Amino acid sequence: MGSEDYLITLISGNDSTRVDEATIVATGLAEKMGAKSVTLLFIGSSIETLNKFDPRSLIIRNKIEELKKAKIKIMACPVAMEYYHITESDLLYYDCDKIPGGKVIADANKEGHTILTF
Repeated sequence: MGSEDYLITLISGNDSTRVDEATIVATGLAEKMGAKSVTLLFIGSSIETLNKFDPRSLIIRNKIEELKKAKIKIMACPVAMEYYHITESDLLYYDCDKIPGGKVIADANKEGHTILTF
């Protein structure tokens, strides 16, 4: 399990427990399981947890340094951003990659990454 690439997709931002669990799994894979790479992809309503004006962003805000230290890549789906009216300047973690979630998932699948969904 150690040297795999992982894509963790967060679909729902309405359940703060899911978002918290996804960040715990991501850091565990990166720091304790020796994963080659771990990416957190925010799609659907989970994009709201990256919106610094949304109270649910507190989960990510409190873990941002831990995620950076673990070298976890953060990705935000621009389609979800548009749908939920979130601009780039609204993002808590604005230096993340912005690539359509469907493409990220399809590419990860094609490249043999392990995909986990929360």
